[in-house]
Amino acid sequence: MIWRVAAAVVVAAALFIGCNSTQVLNNENLQVSIAQWLESNYGETATVTCPDNRPIKLGDVFNCTATTDSGISVTLQVTQTDDTGHVTFRIADLS
Repeated sequence: MIWRVAAAVVVAAALFIGCNSTQVLNNENLQVSIAQWLESNYGETATVTCPDNRPIKLGDVFNCTATTDSGISVTLQVTQTDDTGHVTFRIADLS
């Protein structure tokens, strides 16, 4: 099954928005980017949920979850690679 291979991807777009004086990741863009990546790489349409109002911070690591239309639950580990909103993500767990 193709889901057994964990993969990493770099999202080249800056995923941030301003929120008062604190800049936070653009959660909507991040979720869409992950969903598009899952569909293009695995042929699975998914609903993705990431934590809201994540401050932009180099090295910050957090998880997003995806549920595919075929019922697969995927945990993705997201790492902020700089202080401007760039991230990498990889599949951390499947169930």
